[in-house]
Amino acid sequence: TPISLEKDVISMEAVGGVEKIKVTASDKWIASTDNPWITISPANGIGSSVCEFKIDSALTVEPRRGVVRIQNLATWDEQEIVVEQKGFPYSIEVDNASIDISNYDEYNKRYFDVTINSNVEFNVDIPDNAESWLSYDSYEIKLDRGVRPRKVKVHFKWDINSSPVERLAEVRFYHRKSVE
Repeated sequence: TPISLEKDVISMEAVGGVEKIKVTASDKWIASTDNPWITISPANGIGSSVCEFKIDSALTVEPRRGVVRIQNLATWDEQEIVVEQKGFPYSIEVDNASIDISNYDEYNKRYFDVTINSNVEFNVDIPDNAESWLSYDSYEIKLDRGVRPRKVKVHFKWDINSSPVERLAEVRFYHRKSVE
């Protein structure tokens, strides 16, 4: 008898999750996919079974589509389950949006940290008028598997202000792909 599936499409939100689908078969079968963001358990069996399809959190704003093949090992009969997942909207949020600094402080105290919550890689843009006195250290946001958004601290350093004029810098955080 051919393999039959309770359903042949999984629609998943960007956060990911688990969908259970009954596989009905009389022989040995195996489930496979080329998509590393889809995990099937059990991935093989004999006869009918309920399979869990674990869909990882989306990594990008673009929706993605994957296919799982369930194949009868005796007859080579094959059924497919299409997995469609929505993407995340870009999100870059700054925890502390306004920071006041003094004109002077000891060298090892002339810094501040900004916490960014983001689900995309981002760049930091310091305006031209502030490049002489404001800089930041390199940072890394790891957007591997798992829940989004991620927190990352950006460490800024500032130089003394020997002028009586107030300094103001509007630092911008933007998605890296928006400039490519």
